[in-house]
Amino acid sequence: DLHAAVFLAHPNGFIAARTKALIEASKEAREKGKASTRCAQDCCVTDVPLPGVTLLALSRDQSVLAACTGSEIQFFSATSLLTDKDIKPSSSCSMGRSGTVKDFKWLDNASIVLSNGGLLSHGSLGQGLKDVDAVDCSKDGNHIAVARKNSLRILTPDLKETCCMALLFQLWPDSDSEGTDIKVDSIGWVRDDSIVVGCVRLNEESNEEDYLVKVIRSGGDTFFESSSKPVVLRCDVSRGIRNDILPSGVGPNLLLGYLHRWDLLVVTNKKSTDDHISLLKWPSRTDEERTVVYLEMVEDRYSPRIDLQENDDDNVILGFGVENVSLFQKITVLVGPEQKEVAPQHLLLCLTSEGKLIIYYLAR
Repeated sequence: DLHAAVFLAHPNGFIAARTKALIEASKEAREKGKASTRCAQDCCVTDVPLPGVTLLALSRDQSVLAACTGSEIQFFSATSLLTDKDIKPSSSCSMGRSGTVKDFKWLDNASIVLSNGGLLSHGSLGQGLKDVDAVDCSKDGNHIAVARKNSLRILTPDLKETCCMALLFQLWPDSDSEGTDIKVDSIGWVRDDSIVVGCVRLNEESNEEDYLVKVIRSGGDTFFESSSKPVVLRCDVSRGIRNDILPSGVGPNLLLGYLHRWDLLVVTNKKSTDDHISLLKWPSRTDEERTVVYLEMVEDRYSPRIDLQENDDDNVILGFGVENVSLFQKITVLVGPEQKEVAPQHLLLCLTSEGKLIIYYLAR
């Protein structure tokens, strides 16, 4: 979201585009329908040729963009992409024999990389922590949360453990069923006091079945208060999961966007073919209630929907982002019998499996 910009991967590389230009192109495409020939590349500032991009990550100060392809990671100056149209990377590194990049996260002054073989590395991609299933960083970039050996561990940037808590898979119905195993697919450290954990159940053939989302809340304001006891909450947000629509083991599948102004989490799953987007609500800071609740959209007309593909096959969201910036216009909504003008405070961007970018306003 540097200078209200969006970075999008496509089969032959990735583009840098201004958010406003994408919104205008999206409106034109909606008005013209199938007659529209506009695509995101038509309104991009820069188109970088880099086949096989699987992950894009912008640094916390929004100065550097990491682009991951297989075992390679290339770093680009975000300013150069948007102002100088410079498509050359400023640096690069490789995981070598450690495998391909499964996930990449920015710390405050560094980055960490998780390989598909479960090796968590940082800095120069040397020796790291093995047997890691999923990873995320705290909002200040000074701590790392990892799922490892049926536990959630919090580490310092140099991978020293400061906290460990067991993951209670008993919250999953029939979790003791013979021939099944449960594994963490995704972690999202969405608030100082809350970590979202997405789990999958593996059958005897190691294929993924079902999906469970849990929220681990600290008893205090952070996970580092000695007197705080974490609370584990189950959230029924993974609806319409189709296990065979993506291969097993290609996660993380859980995509999250936290809206701090409203204490609201936008949730989607790459394997969800129905009810693609869900909302979880945290109580206000002054509320003593610790429960996280699922919000149901009452008005269908304002519910974010992802239509079937043009060939009527199921559609899924593969890329997802929430932009917390000032937007460019007010919109009119119907509230009961009245029309009201509201100023959206967020944008929701969804990249579908057929390569379409769908943009929603988020207003309240």
